[in-house]
Amino acid sequence: MPKIKISQETPTPEVLVASNKEFDELIAKIKDRSPELADTFSASIKFISYEENILTWESCAGDAAKKSLTHGYAAIKQLVREVYGFNTKIKSMACSRDISMRSQAEHGKEMHAANIQQPTMPEPQNTSMIEEAEIGGSGSCVTGCSPTGEPMPEIDGADILNDPIVQRATELFEATKRTVQLKI
Repeated sequence: MPKIKISQETPTPEVLVASNKEFDELIAKIKDRSPELADTFSASIKFISYEENILTWESCAGDAAKKSLTHGYAAIKQLVREVYGFNTKIKSMACSRDISMRSQAEHGKEMHAANIQQPTMPEPQNTSMIEEAEIGGSGSCVTGCSPTGEPMPEIDGADILNDPIVQRATELFEATKRTVQLKI
């Protein structure tokens, strides 16, 4: 009788080294959702590895970028689950880049923002809204915006109960008590 050799294989833990292909797909999905968030994400977050359902990245976000990334974290986490799998955990590593290089990049962004010219009024304003209201101008609804120029009549709180919409709502909800609360 021939001998049969039986071997038992032990399962090896799942080790996936995801290339930047999956991470690029994640950035593309974030860009579909919010281009600004994707720009911040791609500039601040660097892929490190993906092993045993743990996505590791390095975060070199400045204050403004941190605020933006924190605000969009729920969407980013959902997209990570779509790309890498539902059981994926995210591990963020502290920035290993030189802080001076990062501050120079942020300073460059600030300089670019400072060079943006703010729009100006073509003609100077002669009066403010308060002066216009005191003088009797019709620049706002406070001073009257009816087409005839007559001021809008004030509504009495008790008259609101006679309004057809309120009466219909009372019928629909079979209300037994109606209370009018005035705003102060």
